[in-house]
Amino acid sequence: MDIYKKIQIALLVVLVVAIGVFSFSMYSWKYAYSKHELVTDDGTYTGEFKGTMFNGKGTFKFLVGAIYEGEWKDGEMEGYGVQTFNNGAKYEGEFIDGRYDGKGKITTEKGNIVEGVWEKGKLVKTIKKTTK
Repeated sequence: MDIYKKIQIALLVVLVVAIGVFSFSMYSWKYAYSKHELVTDDGTYTGEFKGTMFNGKGTFKFLVGAIYEGEWKDGEMEGYGVQTFNNGAKYEGEFIDGRYDGKGKITTEKGNIVEGVWEKGKLVKTIKKTTK
């Protein structure tokens, strides 16, 4: 087999592999994050999924009236989010494993504000309090 035939075969193999890799990566990219709505026993989630888990940005409307809008990771509230309760109180800040964790701010139904640092859902450091 002459050198030109070997080069043609090698280029054909590279082209076929490249097309296969590109097609697979486009498939993975297209379906890795998709936006859907899911109704659960606790409420309704609208947002991005990765596989079967809430991942990316999404909103969960709880049956009790609370709403969480923000980032999700592996089905848990994770990253920045805003949780609004049915009485008008609101938490804005960081979440880890579904709990307040990091810097955040709570506004009570009466308008009082507490800014601080949370760890595992508990306020560990108050930065600023504003009372109405």
